[in-house]
Amino acid sequence: MPCPKATRCVAPTMGETEKLEQLNDMCIPDAEETDGNYENFIAKCPHCEHKNIFNRVSDLEIVEPIDFKRVICFNSNCRKPFNIGGDSINENYEYLILDCYELLEIKRYMYCILNLCQACEMFFRRAIETKLLFQPYRDKVFEHTEQLNALFKKLYDNIEKYTFDKLRQVFFNLYFYNKSFQSIKMIEDYIDTLDHQKNIIPDDSEIEKYPNIKARNAFKELKCLGINKLRNNVVHKYGYRPSKQEVEENFKKIQGIICALDSYFKIGEKYQFSVDKMQSNQKK
Repeated sequence: MPCPKATRCVAPTMGETEKLEQLNDMCIPDAEETDGNYENFIAKCPHCEHKNIFNRVSDLEIVEPIDFKRVICFNSNCRKPFNIGGDSINENYEYLILDCYELLEIKRYMYCILNLCQACEMFFRRAIETKLLFQPYRDKVFEHTEQLNALFKKLYDNIEKYTFDKLRQVFFNLYFYNKSFQSIKMIEDYIDTLDHQKNIIPDDSEIEKYPNIKARNAFKELKCLGINKLRNNVVHKYGYRPSKQEVEENFKKIQGIICALDSYFKIGEKYQFSVDKMQSNQKK
């Protein structure tokens, strides 16, 4: 008999639980109602309709977007297997921004500020990686993944301690002044001198001369952005509680800045490799 709609006949693979191994050759349904955020993948069980919240690290043990994975329902009265997939392919900073919609709805304004500032820092970091590593790799400045990983580790060791202000300064230096790198030595020299660079943010008159209007406006907004100061007031001893208006203003502004710069400079492109995989390899 053919399987019903939205099911797959899949034999369990090696390493799956004993319960799944006993279900060999049986039809296992797909979850039709799913959602996801930076930390979790949410799926309604097709058997009992229980809302399952799978943590990407602790439960699923994977941080890449999920195309297909078999799971077991958390409901103790069910515990049946089903398949999940169709995950969103977003950058980490995009996930944090999108999470703010739910945080705003439940009025967790402090957490919105934390998410927005962290999203900016993640965006800066991804932009720095793109300019120093991924674009040169794409342009054949170097061709071996071993070289890419070595440069990634060198960059990671140098910028690991950087927070909002320093990351923003490096971002301006690389993108506003359109830095380019034609050799590994140029990249290494730039990374080695990051701590000593004066990375001065351009003044308003200089920004006004930037040729692209959308990028120009985004650079002006980014220069004035004070989300880091608001974040510091929230997380430190002040325990500042921001208003809905403060959150919504920063939310709209940061969305616009990141969307404009991400699109114009194609920062979010991952090309043919995964940053998360390289990061995890470095930390082993």
